[in-house]
Amino acid sequence: MYLLIKLAYFDSEENYNILIFFLSFSCFGFPKFESEKRFYDKQLNIELKEASFLLEDLKINKELEIKLLHGVEKSVTNDYYSNKFNALLVQYYTLTGQMEKCYSIFVKEIARKNIDSKLSYILLLSEFYDLFNAISYTDYKSPILNRIQFVNEHLKGDEKKYVESILLLKKSLSFNKKNINVSRDALQKSIGILDELSDILTKEDYLIAKTKTYNFLAITYLEHVVEGNLKENDENRINHAISVFKQSLRFNEGKSAFSTFIVYNNLAYVYNVKGDFNESLNYSFKAKELIKNADSSVSLNAKLYCNMTDSYSLKLDEGNLQKYYPICINRLEKVKRKDETLLKLINQNKININPEIKFVKPNKIGEKLLIFFAFIAIVSSLYWFNKKAKK
Repeated sequence: MYLLIKLAYFDSEENYNILIFFLSFSCFGFPKFESEKRFYDKQLNIELKEASFLLEDLKINKELEIKLLHGVEKSVTNDYYSNKFNALLVQYYTLTGQMEKCYSIFVKEIARKNIDSKLSYILLLSEFYDLFNAISYTDYKSPILNRIQFVNEHLKGDEKKYVESILLLKKSLSFNKKNINVSRDALQKSIGILDELSDILTKEDYLIAKTKTYNFLAITYLEHVVEGNLKENDENRINHAISVFKQSLRFNEGKSAFSTFIVYNNLAYVYNVKGDFNESLNYSFKAKELIKNADSSVSLNAKLYCNMTDSYSLKLDEGNLQKYYPICINRLEKVKRKDETLLKLINQNKININPEIKFVKPNKIGEKLLIFFAFIAIVSSLYWFNKKAKK
């Protein structure tokens, strides 16, 4: 999923602060990595793009679930697309609170004995990492990262660099309950690697990855900044965060409503911290417009309505405060129940994750035979063409 992570905490007066994080790389295009090209399937690629665009356009509804399930079924013999469709399905089930189905995918995929497509499997593993990082479940986080690292040791060149950028992104942020730990150095290294790979990644994937890493980078300037308790130099850090959030938007250029929604919500939060509640509401209403096509069960709504509640509280607008505060609390309770459900599922069926996994060797003989017969066909065609021309 793009996976989203909540940071919500309540003090004795039930004030709440919310930032939104997201980690996952897009499933938009087909990467220009040599080892992955052999999986290319025109029809499956079209269907994957269609599903990805629905998710990125925040059309998170039953139609999307049907497309994803259909994609998983059709790609059962193609490991690249199977992993990609499952990664999107994990995001969908997480966002809609269907944690039983989400955990079922995790149990099945983490228990696999071997894999064929290394890169797409790493992206699926990264979805699982985001899922458990969101609830601070460390017993799964480290083993998943270890498996990603194990698979990456069997990659070379640009592919290895690509995974290193993902690992740095994952390691750049972790949190538990009220605390958030961020590493600006790790993020900047991840961004540096992405820039090196700008010609390898599809344009859409590159720009969305930059959007997401710059969203993270902006958040690093907000560490320890607490609403209503600003310290010396906090104002400069807040302004810098706002600048980097807006830079994130410029990378996106409106291509992904999902990514835009995330950054809008974070800008709404930051402007509330700064005390500019009118500008905060401006971004909240922009975010609200973007998510209008998503199912009401989607957990993203909690962040939106809680930012609006904060704004109206700062404005001393009692009418709108009474309107949005119950919605905010209701949505936060749904998110809490979702997290509790996931923890319950883990306790009922806890998995031991071995970092090592076997790899299916590509059928190079089959590929060489295909090339050979294609060559024979071309030569034969040229022979008969020349023979006919001489007559």
